[in-house]
Amino acid sequence: MINPEQISAHGVKRMGLQIADAVASGFFFAVNQSAYGFVEDRYARMLKDVVYHNNGRWNGYGLKFWPKECEPQLKTESHYKWLLDDYSFG
Repeated sequence: MINPEQISAHGVKRMGLQIADAVASGFFFAVNQSAYGFVEDRYARMLKDVVYHNNGRWNGYGLKFWPKECEPQLKTESHYKWLLDDYSFG
């Protein structure tokens, strides 16, 4: 049972955290396969223009998905192709 006394609401002070959670969720589902073997990259693609990058490179600047040693995997697994095409990985 939910105790209403244990519930609190926070104003705009925590809005930044909500935005960060939404962005993180979008990228999480873009690189992690569902139980059916699919990834959902639409949100990550839509965020490209607002994700920090440096000289056309996103990984290591605005995004940190995995260590550099894992980047060769991008070229061999088809569900990561969108990263190569849209975020200049690899």
